[in-house]
Amino acid sequence: MMRALYTAVSGLKNHQTRMDVIGNNVANVNTTGYKSSRVTFADTLSQTISGSSSANDNIGGVNAKQIGLGMSVSSIDTNFTHGSASSTGNNTDLAIDTDAGLFVVKNGNQTYYTRNGNFTLDNEGNLVMNGSGLHVQGWNAVNGKVNPNGATENLKIDMDSTMQPKATSYVNFGSNLSADSAASKVTAITLTVEDADGNTQQVVVPSTDTTAGTNGNKYVVGDSYTQWGSMPSITGGTIKNVQLTLADGTTTSGVYGHTGGYGFGDNTFPSYTSMMTVYDSLGKAHAIPVMYERTTGSTDADGNAVATTDTNKWLVSVPKGTYDGVETAGTTATIRFNGDTGKIDTTGTYATDVAVPITVPYPNGADLNATIKLDFSNITQYSGSSNVNTSATDGYAAGFYKDMSIGQDGVITLTYTNGQKQQGGQVAIATFNNEAGLEKAGGSLYTASNNSGSAKIGTFDSQGVSVTPGALEMSNVDISNEFSDMIVTQRGFQANSKIITVADEMLETLVNMKR
Repeated sequence: MMRALYTAVSGLKNHQTRMDVIGNNVANVNTTGYKSSRVTFADTLSQTISGSSSANDNIGGVNAKQIGLGMSVSSIDTNFTHGSASSTGNNTDLAIDTDAGLFVVKNGNQTYYTRNGNFTLDNEGNLVMNGSGLHVQGWNAVNGKVNPNGATENLKIDMDSTMQPKATSYVNFGSNLSADSAASKVTAITLTVEDADGNTQQVVVPSTDTTAGTNGNKYVVGDSYTQWGSMPSITGGTIKNVQLTLADGTTTSGVYGHTGGYGFGDNTFPSYTSMMTVYDSLGKAHAIPVMYERTTGSTDADGNAVATTDTNKWLVSVPKGTYDGVETAGTTATIRFNGDTGKIDTTGTYATDVAVPITVPYPNGADLNATIKLDFSNITQYSGSSNVNTSATDGYAAGFYKDMSIGQDGVITLTYTNGQKQQGGQVAIATFNNEAGLEKAGGSLYTASNNSGSAKIGTFDSQGVSVTPGALEMSNVDISNEFSDMIVTQRGFQANSKIITVADEMLETLVNMKR
């Protein structure tokens, strides 16, 4: 009878352990990255009253007679299936989407592993686990490049970093020059002039005003305006903008002024103008106009039309002039169209090299005589409007650290005030042959054990791990399953307690027999 008591006590004790595990799961139902546990039972060694015997010629076989001595906890397992990702919008948060994979964090020389991707930057730019301050491990970038082949280190963002400016070396143009455009005569020039006091005034020079030109019947725009013909005089006036009015009523504008003047012929003028922004070696931006002139044929050095059978042509020019203090060398390239394919050649013939170089002597200590290649190969000529724009360029101003983000591959990207981005580091990830063998260390941390195997640390891609940036992994606790297990555990506990009650009553009956 005493044996039944001890057996029931083991049932009570181990069902209490199971309830403890269930209670811990429920308590951590909202813990970031928490992995639920489960308890499995096994019976203990049984007492054998008589062994088994095999059959013989006289009698059949007999089974062993055994009495169980109770039960024990066989295992407490950790369920490493991944939880759902909950969006946070925080650019340093990461949620692991796969069953395998843990982040690597350190406290000094002590290494831990965690599924809690709640990371933040401290006051020194260290990427740390929020709440504990443990350093997140990975590889820091050197000169904007990450080498994930070396040993991991504490990730740190230099929030005082700057990005050196880069001088423009090429500008690519794209989109369309209208096939509907036709050469048209300039009827007037409108100048926006600013005097020494900063006051502006518009001056209209009609096409009949031949005093405006010094090169035949052309309009010449200089870098300053004093008096043209009968137009009003502005002492020390500076031309800020030039607008051409064409015979068809359309206008085109841009800053075309420069020392010595630039001529617009009666039948040679910019049908369309776009502005390109280039940067010198000090990071200063310079706006330079690019003019697209629809011609009816070839033109001579002065821009006068020359009879030719080639009537499907555009003349592209970067006029010689001063723009934001930059004196540019005038460059002219001819774009011929054969179907919708553009070809460029400074001599007006087809060419395989689509890059036309211009030389810009930057002022104020920047590298002088910088060469910029202009590529017009992606321009088409379809019916419709002209909308040529800059499709690609490599120059930019100096920039200062603005923000950072972590991508799906774990790469940290730094954003600067000049709009440029570069790598700042990469988060490491660890996998184990047996994640369930990891030992919990509190604070959503795990440590390696003899049965987990050694950590295999690498990039997200190399370890086959995917993450969701700007999100956190939720607990994988299934409340409905926990409540079901709670009821089953409660009934098991009650049943074992009933065994003790009944066994006690039986012992009391036995004792009372002596009275």
